[in-house]
Order: sequence, then C-alpha cells, then structure tokens
Amino acid sequence: MDALGTRYPGSDVQFGEVNGSDPFTALRTGEHDAHVLWLPVAEPDLTVGPTVLTGSRVLAVAANHPLAERMTASREDLADNHVVDLGPVSL
Repeated sequence: MDALGTRYPGSDVQFGEVNGSDPFTALRTGEHDAHVLWLPVAEPDLTVGPTVLTGSRVLAVAANHPLAERMTASREDLADNHVVDLGPVSL
C-alpha cells in the first residue's frame, strides 16, 4: 500500500469483503476495481493480474484437537480426519 501511495499520490484505497459464493459480481458491476483472490480464476471476461502473495497451506484445528500442539502434520496424519480438498498445491 505504501508503494501504491508513493506511485499514485492522492489515490484512495479501500478494503472490502468478497462474497465467497459470488466473488465476481462487484468486479463486473464496477463496485470494486480489483480483487485479491485464490487461483485459479477461470472467468473469460476477467483478466488475472500478477501474483501478489504466495504462501504455504496451514492446518486449522480446534484447540483441543490432537494435532493442535504439533508444528507439522503430514497427509498421513490427516488420513483419519475430515478435511476440505482445496485442490493441488503449487510449491
């Protein structure tokens, strides 16, 4: 945001939420100028810009879950748990 303000003095940056079940309407209507979203985005009328953030996946569990105290977990560790499949990971 600092770089944007330096490059474009007087620019107005506002953050908003994207509806997970309908993430593109605000772009299409002009309500939002840009979104930062997870890839892939396969919408023929939208252009995917440069990557702004990359990161590893994290495991989120309840505080009393057996894996909560661990620093790492393998796929084998998750085998007996219900998990959400977010697709392939790019490393």
